[in-house]
Amino acid sequence: MSKAEDIQYKINIILNEEKRAYQANGRRGGGLGSFNIKINDGWRREGEIPKILNKSIDSEAIISSQSELLLKIYSASNGEKRKEFKKYLLNNLDKDSNYSDVAYLIMYILHRLGNTVIALKSANKVLKGDAVHGYSNLLAMLAKIVFYEYLLIKKEDYCLMKEILETDGEYNFGLLEKINLAEMKIIENELNNADKNKKLKNKLKDENFWMQSNIEGKDEHLFIGKRDGLSDKVHLIVDQETGETRIDREDLPPDQLIKEVQTVVTIIRNDGKTIKSTKGKLKFEKQNV
Repeated sequence: MSKAEDIQYKINIILNEEKRAYQANGRRGGGLGSFNIKINDGWRREGEIPKILNKSIDSEAIISSQSELLLKIYSASNGEKRKEFKKYLLNNLDKDSNYSDVAYLIMYILHRLGNTVIALKSANKVLKGDAVHGYSNLLAMLAKIVFYEYLLIKKEDYCLMKEILETDGEYNFGLLEKINLAEMKIIENELNNADKNKKLKNKLKDENFWMQSNIEGKDEHLFIGKRDGLSDKVHLIVDQETGETRIDREDLPPDQLIKEVQTVVTIIRNDGKTIKSTKGKLKFEKQNV
C-alpha cells in the first residue's frame, strides 16, 4: 500500500489544514478553526437568566469542511481501518501531539462516532495541562455540542461526563451547568412521554351502544356496551404491533354485542382521494348452549 493510501497519512493532511484554519480563526478571536461556532455565548442583560441550551435540538448546527471530510474517510473505510482511524485520533488527544491545538476537531469527530465519553476521559488524562489551550478548546467544543444536541446524548453519558468534570478544575464554558439542565430536560421529556403513552381515550356512542378506545403502551383496549345503564361490556385487546386481538373473558362474551371486527387500511393519495382495503375480519358467532 502506498503512503498516499495510508489512513493516518490522510488524517494528518486534514489536521494540518485545520491547524492553518485555527491560526486564522483561533481562540483569540473566539473561533475554532474551520468550524462555524464561537467559543463564548455572547453578552446578556443584567438579571436575565443565561440561555445555556438551544431552544430546539439541532444536530446539524455545528459544521466544518474538515470534519465532513474526516467523516467521509471513516465511512469509506472497512472494519479494521475504522478501528485504526479512531485509535489514531484518540492517541492525538495528548499534550505532546503535534495536533493538540486542534483537539476540538478530534473531539467533534469522536463524538460523531459515538465515543464522546472515551474522548473526554482520554483528554482529561493526557491532554489536560497543554500549553496551546488544546484541552480548553476541546471543552469549548463539547459545551457547544451539548448546547445543540442535549436530548440526543445518553443520560448515562452525562453521568460519566460529570464524574470527569467535577474534579477537573479546568474552566469548562458552563459545561456542567449545561449538562445539569440537559439532564432535567431528559427527565421532563421522559415524564411527558409517559403521560402521553399511559392512557389515550376516545369514546363514541349512538342511540343504543357506546364504544370506548383506550391506548396503553402497545395495546388498544376496546370496550363496547349497551346504553341501558348496566355495567356489562365487551372488552377486546388489540396488539398494535402484531394486530393480534385478544378477549378479556372477565367481561361479556363478544357474540353478545358484536357480529364482526374488521381491520381497514385507509390510503390517502396525493390527489386527496382515498383507498380503503379490508385486511382482516374477526367474526363472533353465538354459541349454542
